[in-house]
Amino acid sequence: MDPSQQKTEVQNIFFAGNRGTFTLDRKDSRFMFTSRDTQKTITLTPSDLQNITWVQTISGNIIKFYTKDNSCQIFTNFPSDFVKPFKIFTENPDNYVPLSILQSDVSGANWGEVRVDDTVAFTHDSKTILEFPAKSINQVEALKNTVTLFFQEPKVSKPNEESLVSIKFYVPGKDGTITRAESLRNEIKSKGHISSAAGERIASFTEIPFDVPRGRLSIEFYRKVMMVHGKTHTHTIEYRNITNIYALPGADQQFAWIMLSFKQPMRQGQTTYDNFVIKNDTHATPMQTTLNLTDEEIEQFGKKLGKTIDATATQTILTLVAAFTGKKIDFPRHFTTDDGRKFVNASHKSSNGQLYFFKKSLVFAPKPPIVVPFSDVIAIDFPRLSSSASSAQTSFDIRATLHVAPGVFEFTTIPRPDYGPIVKYLKEVGVKVKDTAKSNRGETKQAQVDQDDDSSDDEAYGESESGDSGSDESAEENKRLEGAFEADDGEDSEGLADELKSLEKEAPTEKRRTTTQQTPRQRPKMVKDDDDSD
Repeated sequence: MDPSQQKTEVQNIFFAGNRGTFTLDRKDSRFMFTSRDTQKTITLTPSDLQNITWVQTISGNIIKFYTKDNSCQIFTNFPSDFVKPFKIFTENPDNYVPLSILQSDVSGANWGEVRVDDTVAFTHDSKTILEFPAKSINQVEALKNTVTLFFQEPKVSKPNEESLVSIKFYVPGKDGTITRAESLRNEIKSKGHISSAAGERIASFTEIPFDVPRGRLSIEFYRKVMMVHGKTHTHTIEYRNITNIYALPGADQQFAWIMLSFKQPMRQGQTTYDNFVIKNDTHATPMQTTLNLTDEEIEQFGKKLGKTIDATATQTILTLVAAFTGKKIDFPRHFTTDDGRKFVNASHKSSNGQLYFFKKSLVFAPKPPIVVPFSDVIAIDFPRLSSSASSAQTSFDIRATLHVAPGVFEFTTIPRPDYGPIVKYLKEVGVKVKDTAKSNRGETKQAQVDQDDDSSDDEAYGESESGDSGSDESAEENKRLEGAFEADDGEDSEGLADELKSLEKEAPTEKRRTTTQQTPRQRPKMVKDDDDSD
């Protein structure tokens, strides 16, 4: 590298999880870093800095810039031959910044001390083994004598690109009444991204029942993130990482679950979560929640939020997530079975649940939560559907073939009377449907006659069932249910909590219960999942 050039550029430098180009600009006396992914540029001048430290490693040297506002900016992966032009630049009287050169520990030792400041450093004999910014930590867990750190994943990554996801320290012993592992966790939380990401806490809730991950967890809302706390782990969820908010009715047609879908999966050990499922306690007592927001901040949300919210904890959580993310609440308002349900009972592998049909996706809940976007679907078929209209078959399966991984999703043991409404709805939203029953009936002349009869039955199925004595009542209840989720079609979500509260006071009628019990079926035995119970 020629120190006489006006600019020296170094590629593949890392800063705060971003890969980019570091530039030593001699003409304008400055250091610059430009992210490859976001194209944003960070600029530092000698007048901004207190001192600089160059840390020598076997490969990928580190430069730490200590600024006058007591922050530390760390850049990594510099080649060894860059130290000469960098040192000449900093020793120039016009650009002078004190520079110290340190060596890292390369002895291969895997024990030492952990020092927590603006950075977290693991040292041995006063030499650094590894070091990273505290603000790059997204989660921290302490379990017995181990501390696990989870790092923020890159917002944009290329195929086959590797990144550090987590690191685990073994910390034996006790520090007073708590373990040293818990003490280290608390120290890292006080310095890291976990505690400083969002400023003052706006609202908090405890003992909230979750189906995924399983347990009773605590939720804290901040300005940019929400935090979900368990006994041994913390999930920090950035609002921008939430792609969809689903409000799902249960077997009694009441609001049963909140399902949050993520762009980047949340991690807990070796387990990843694409979705969280919060269970609604229909017997919960409404309470008043006061939000820690100024009047000016409240005005930014328009009619979505007030200074206080009078609703159950789950209803308030739904309102806050919708307001802070700016997302609409998705509700399966456009699909209805012939007996008035907004879902069909189904199973995925050994788990029982409900299958919901939205305009743009297929959703299975509560466990395992699955979202199948129709944009990923090649076709949907029914592999176990009888070819005879007179068959005594009571259930059928749905198979969605995708052009992305995992390639196929199959949902089984769906009641046979729900076949007609499902096929009709899928065709209405433009999903390619392979009508297995009709194709099978076309193999013989007699089967062709059966096909014609069965087709007529499918078309007239809604009319024949509409004369049921409970259908008008079902339609009226669904109308009230849909009114609570006007935000699904882009309407204002004002009064959502009140609508949900009034909805939950409505007990399902005896006629509805009789209707839903007309197709009893043997459900597969539930298999206990492996999530940690809190």
